[in-house]
Amino acid sequence: MLTAVAGLAAGAMSMATGDYVSVSSQADTEKSALVQEQAEQSALSRFAGFLGAARRIPAAPLVWRFGYSVCRRAT
Repeated sequence: MLTAVAGLAAGAMSMATGDYVSVSSQADTEKSALVQEQAEQSALSRFAGFLGAARRIPAAPLVWRFGYSVCRRAT
């Protein structure tokens, strides 16, 4: 009888520990994804600023360096 109660308690503690590790791992993963997404948004906004400045420059140097497909506007 004592062995069954000890086994039950050990199983419950093992399940609780596994659940805690799972939840904390998921929280870390979501936090990391959020930081990465914010970094990508920041880089994207900097690139958009670069494109805004590049549109004020004549397109010929861009065509010479990158090809015509870079200078076309999306329709």
